[in-house]
Amino acid sequence: MVMYFSQRSGSEYYPPSEIGRDDGQSEVTIRRVDGKCPQLDTKTGNSYNSMTAAAKAVAPEYGLDQNDPFVWYKIIKVDPTRFKNA
Repeated sequence: MVMYFSQRSGSEYYPPSEIGRDDGQSEVTIRRVDGKCPQLDTKTGNSYNSMTAAAKAVAPEYGLDQNDPFVWYKIIKVDPTRFKNA
């Protein structure tokens, strides 16, 4: 089950599709609504404050443009295990 958390309101909420759904998962994944999700680089061990900061830092390793708005998705497509939520 995915639990969403908004820092602006300071309250947790579940989207309607998740309410009352028991999918048997024992852990809850927390996603922040404000778009900032700390990321840990599994290759170097560096921690980044957001997906954007992480993608911009490693984009040159993959020969990608740091200013491309889709650079995060391109990196994840090439190397899905590079980052994990910190």
